[in-house]
Amino acid sequence: TSFPCTNFLGEQNAFKGNDDAGIDISNITSPLTQLDVSTNTFDLNGRGLFLLNTDDSTIHNNTITNCTTGGSGAIRIFGAVDNLIITSNELNTGAGWGVRMTDSVGTPNTGVVMHLNNIVNFLGSGGAFGGGLQVGAGAHVGPVNAECNWWGDPCGPFNVAANPSGIGQEVEEDGAPGDADFIPWLILAGP
Repeated sequence: TSFPCTNFLGEQNAFKGNDDAGIDISNITSPLTQLDVSTNTFDLNGRGLFLLNTDDSTIHNNTITNCTTGGSGAIRIFGAVDNLIITSNELNTGAGWGVRMTDSVGTPNTGVVMHLNNIVNFLGSGGAFGGGLQVGAGAHVGPVNAECNWWGDPCGPFNVAANPSGIGQEVEEDGAPGDADFIPWLILAGP
């Protein structure tokens, strides 16, 4: 018998120096629901957060810096994540992406919303513009709502299809143009 995991609060903690993630949610059998991660600091972790099979949750008002795992993300979404709100976070510096989303379990993510985040100084895939957001092929049902974020430049994020003249952190869509809706963006860093 498995019992549902619901209603968790991670607030005002410091996660530092973890090889993998500061917070790792990897429920295989049933989703963890109503996770609220707020006002924490994450520094020098492989990644700040790792989410798999997590529903109806929020990540807000955190500072995630100096992530060390290349090819990953400060916030790494692996699949079967539904109705996640990522808002008002400081994501600064990492060997991978600010946010990286894939479907690694055969269940795409749905309802992921990112607003009012500052996303700067990530390496991404090693291109000229770094890596703010990567949406893998088939990783999300419909476009990821990534409007109103600061990507490190007033001209917005670089995106091959929708903003090729942008010089901020790249928004990469591995499936098709439009997998991420990042217009409009902030022209200054959020408060």
